[in-house]
Parts: sequence; structure tokens; C-alpha cells
Amino acid sequence: MEYTRATMDETDLVEQVEEALLEDEGVQDHLITVTREGRIIYLRGRATSPQARDAATRAAAQVPGVHAVVNELEV
Repeated sequence: MEYTRATMDETDLVEQVEEALLEDEGVQDHLITVTREGRIIYLRGRATSPQARDAATRAAAQVPGVHAVVNELEV
């Protein structure tokens, strides 16, 4: 597979969001799947509490390059 600069940047964006979720103590990241569409990040899966759901949104939104976060996590 050939990677273009845009593809690498977009892959990096997902990885950066995943790393931000790992670093946030309020997030149980192993229950969360991160995908993207352009610069919009989608969080899917389960959160252990409403607070963890909100923490995941905040952590993802703080990653440079993320324009919006769609949080579809179930509690």
C-alpha cells in the first residue's frame, strides 16, 4: 500500500487521539474505538460512567488537528 502525506497525517491523528485517551486517567480507553472522517473524530464503544464519557470527549478534542468530536459512547 502506498501512503500519501494526507493518509499518514490522518492515521497519525487517530493515533494521537488514542494516546490522549490512554493518558487520561478518567477514561477506560480499552472500551473505546477511535475512527475519523476527515478531521472529525468518532468515539464508539462503552464508557464506564457519564464522567468517563465526557472525559473522552475532552481528551479527544484537545488533540491538535481535531476539528470536532462525535461521541457515540454508551454508558
